[in-house]
Amino acid sequence: MGIATTTNRVEKLTKIKNDEKAAQTKSESRKPADPNIFTQLVEKKAYELYEKRGCQNGHDCDDWFEAEKIVEAEMIAGK
Repeated sequence: MGIATTTNRVEKLTKIKNDEKAAQTKSESRKPADPNIFTQLVEKKAYELYEKRGCQNGHDCDDWFEAEKIVEAEMIAGK
């Protein structure tokens, strides 16, 4: 085997390895979020919204649904 052939082979193997890593990273990022973590984040955000509104009662469902939207958007954005 010549040097050029060996170099080409190494380059091809490196490209294959890099492609495999990229595919693995993509599949890992597509894993669904742990529902327990999601719920904890929503609880925290809903409480923050409650405090932000001056701790007024009677808006718990509004706070919860708004918190779900915020947390979901943050998770999609990768925050």
